[in-house]
Amino acid sequence: MHINDINKAIVLAEKSRLFDQLNQMYDNLPQGQCEGCTACCRESVPAFFIEYINIINHLKKTKQSLKPYGQGSLTSISQS
Repeated sequence: MHINDINKAIVLAEKSRLFDQLNQMYDNLPQGQCEGCTACCRESVPAFFIEYINIINHLKKTKQSLKPYGQGSLTSISQS
């Protein structure tokens, strides 16, 4: 998927308040207690597209950089 398509999806999700709805669902989930064992973090958990773009949007808004496998960062996403 091209980065422009991801950015368009983020804009649409924000206008439709889908991120707000998603976060409301997350707020209703029981809270866990992280013990730092990394057992949960190491699992490859499936994610819906809305969750994926929510993560991308969060990284853009917090200006964090993510370089998977030594490749480019998400800074190019913020430039649209």
